Amino acid sequence: MIRRILIWALGCIMPLTLVAQQTQPADTVKHSDTVKHWKFSGQNSFALSQVSYTAWSDGGDNAFAFNAFSNLEAKYTKKDLTWNNFLWLAYGTQYIASNAKYQKINDRLEFQSDLGLKAFKHWDYAIRFNFKSQFAKGYNYKANDYENYISRFMAPGSFLLAVGMTWKPVDYFSMNISPLGGNLTLVVDTVFPAIGGNRFGVPVGSKELWEMVGSVNLLFKKDVFKNVNLASRFDARSNYLEDPQNIVFEWETLMIMKVNKFISCNAGVILKYNDKTNYKDPDGVVHGPRLQIKELLSIGFVYTFSK
Repeated sequence: MIRRILIWALGCIMPLTLVAQQTQPADTVKHSDTVKHWKFSGQNSFALSQVSYTAWSDGGDNAFAFNAFSNLEAKYTKKDLTWNNFLWLAYGTQYIASNAKYQKINDRLEFQSDLGLKAFKHWDYAIRFNFKSQFAKGYNYKANDYENYISRFMAPGSFLLAVGMTWKPVDYFSMNISPLGGNLTLVVDTVFPAIGGNRFGVPVGSKELWEMVGSVNLLFKKDVFKNVNLASRFDARSNYLEDPQNIVFEWETLMIMKVNKFISCNAGVILKYNDKTNYKDPDGVVHGPRLQIKELLSIGFVYTFSK
């Protein structure tokens, strides 16, 4: 199965590469001419926090945490062709002294590649590839269960290949509409049990779920004030093959407020909903799907570049 997945993923990426290469014959392209069509940029942040109590009458628990993220972009533009590539990485953990355990607080591994060909005015024909997973194992920390993990790399993992059109009226905003796409969700590890009959939408007894989907993606990124950058991304999709009326979505917003060249305050929130993902409370009771919310607030080192 892994071999088939790798072949499928390679088949998703290869058309993007081939189309980009065909913009000009290889033997006539000079290195300097190729490089000038690329633009590279990124934001990297690392934050630490620590709290310690000694004879503190109000109570409390000693803790230490770190959180890091990296948002990288590589964009190619030449005549009517655009090829935008994004890599989002994040990881964070905290140490709680009372139980001498580490808890994962942030974990993200996502790559997206968008190939666009000019259609008319602000519209492009578009092909989108997206891969999403996480780095490390996750546990049910609310139930204080550090033995049985409930997620890990490629459990879940998802691949999306979609075709449609992109509307970009200004540099800092774009909307992609893809009426036809294929989405593959994987749970390659069968160790952890299902929650309410499925594991991240994948039926019990299976390691994969194929869907035919329509999707909409909105992207906003701009310096809204001096030294304040706001980035917001909204993804929504519907599965044509099962319950098309149920919309799966994820909305992420991150604000980076730079104090100076190397220090910033970061605030973010992620909202997501999946009708196939059930919720299990700390008492072990399984509930239906819930709106999932994650908030982030940190002060730390930041490095931003654009080339």
